[in-house]
Amino acid sequence: MPVELGAYVRQDLDEELLQDIKATGARTKPARETGGNTDAASLTRGCRIYLPVHVEGANLSVGDLHFSLGDGEPTCAIEMAGIATLRCSIVHDGIQKLGLKSPIVISSPAEPLYRKQVVFHGLSVDKDGVQHRSDLTTSYIQAASHAMGYLEKFGFSHEQAYMLLATAPIESRILATANIPTANVSLGVPVDMFNFDIMPNEEGPKPGDRGSAAYLSLQREEKYLSETVAEPSPFARDA
Repeated sequence: MPVELGAYVRQDLDEELLQDIKATGARTKPARETGGNTDAASLTRGCRIYLPVHVEGANLSVGDLHFSLGDGEPTCAIEMAGIATLRCSIVHDGIQKLGLKSPIVISSPAEPLYRKQVVFHGLSVDKDGVQHRSDLTTSYIQAASHAMGYLEKFGFSHEQAYMLLATAPIESRILATANIPTANVSLGVPVDMFNFDIMPNEEGPKPGDRGSAAYLSLQREEKYLSETVAEPSPFARDA
């Protein structure tokens, strides 16, 4: 539900209307049936997207461009400034003709593909062993946590591994939903983006100096969460 904390409305409006918008207005953070904040790597140069339009005179805007974005975006990707060139047309009665309940994307031949990957699986059982019946978010978190733990064995810090999954072109897939109560999600880490070998072998990973990365201390993280409505990250370090 919308909350007034952090709401930002740019127009110079009557105070009563302003408060009403803050209390009831649809937020732009979550993706919606009409599009918006989709955060999909398939939305790239040369793709096509069909968006349902429910109101006459609807506006179209584009923003939140990413230089690189991993499937699932466990945290912020690499944001960038840019110029988007669009060619638009209207499909009259398209919602009915196409059965359009949410956006449809036609992928681009220019979309980068990384075939050689180390692929991690995750099940809908959390780190405490609790079964979350066919919950795909839990499965993704477990696959991502598995990948992060593996990367940390090469000398990456927890924060570095976390940011790698958000900014690298990782590929995530839903593998099975019919095997109730366990859903399976995979997360593939491209091998060729590293300048050293990350393939599993009998000797195991070789730790190295992977540099450093800025991170939020536990004290600052607790202060941040106490002052906002944000939920703790499921990938947070154990205290």
